[in-house]
Amino acid sequence: MTAFHQAAREKGWTLVEIGQRWGVSERQMSRIANNPSQKDLDAVRGLPAKNG
Repeated sequence: MTAFHQAAREKGWTLVEIGQRWGVSERQMSRIANNPSQKDLDAVRGLPAKNG
């Protein structure tokens, strides 16, 4: 699991949900998650926590 996946999971987000919020395709989201840049990591860590 990448740092991106871990940060998303800790906040309660799926890659599909993040992709929808960021306006990118599921395929592009997978590429980002598997090889994140520092700005991508900063962005996912800045997402609000989801309830439920």
